[in-house]
Amino acid sequence: SNCTIQKCLNGIVLIGDFRASVENSIIEDCEHLGIKVGMCNRSKIIYNTIRRNSTGIDYCNSDPIISNNLVFKTDETALLVNLNNSSAAAEKSSSTSSAKMRGWGSLYWYHEQAYIVSNSSVSFNGKCGILVEKGANPHIFKNIIEKNLGQGILLTEGSSAFIEKNEICSNIKANIALGGRCSINTTIIENKIRGGKCEGIFTIYGER
Repeated sequence: SNCTIQKCLNGIVLIGDFRASVENSIIEDCEHLGIKVGMCNRSKIIYNTIRRNSTGIDYCNSDPIISNNLVFKTDETALLVNLNNSSAAAEKSSSTSSAKMRGWGSLYWYHEQAYIVSNSSVSFNGKCGILVEKGANPHIFKNIIEKNLGQGILLTEGSSAFIEKNEICSNIKANIALGGRCSINTTIIENKIRGGKCEGIFTIYGER
């Protein structure tokens, strides 16, 4: 804890079945990853500033606790979750205060059953705010998703989400975009959707 890690290939790499604690640290200006979590790792990543890395946090096949981090100015994504990541309980990624995530596509899921950090601000990204890839099914809960240059939330074909109690506004493309074959079981409930240059909700043919 309380470390500054700068200008490395990767800032911190946590691999294997153990639980470390990364907290109150600054991880910045790394060529690839700020933090990599993989291979059954169960580390706790809280109250860090992670900035100016290619990707902020990358986790795969692991169940970390990621909460109350400031992740911004990434070249690509703030949070990247890869295929086959194990399920994470909602409370594991709950956030009691706003975590600002800014980058090119701020939050990116590519696996089954991931949960977004709640109470987050996802804004001013060069592409969409939240990108959910095929097979993923996140719970997107109580976030402010605004002023992104692409969509606020983009669900690609074959993905779904439970989108609840968010403020989604002033995104350049659709605030929420979804649909396509094999796209089922998305729920959009109790959100405030306003502003933007295009549609509030844009959907194309889906299964259900």
